[in-house]
Amino acid sequence: MHAEARDFIARSRGEFSILEIGSRDVNGGIRDLFAGWDYLGIDRSAGAGVDVVADGATFETSKRFDVVACCEAFEHTANWREVIANAARLLKPGGLFIG
Repeated sequence: MHAEARDFIARSRGEFSILEIGSRDVNGGIRDLFAGWDYLGIDRSAGAGVDVVADGATFETSKRFDVVACCEAFEHTANWREVIANAARLLKPGGLFIG
């Protein structure tokens, strides 16, 4: 993750429910910024930082989130438009999308 993106997220945090799409920790991530909070990390591949293996474009849950973060995942998926549409669907009204 780029330092600028991490700094922005650190400044924007609060006690929210957070969904991270593309949460596998390859070279750093944001999970540690939200330790102890309502946090769910999904990724297409299992690994560190992944709670549920799922595609961000098709992930289903009845829960809606205050924040959906997708940091540095779009360059790794051809279906980025579908990921953004699903992220919007998974947000609570007035929620924050960080991408």
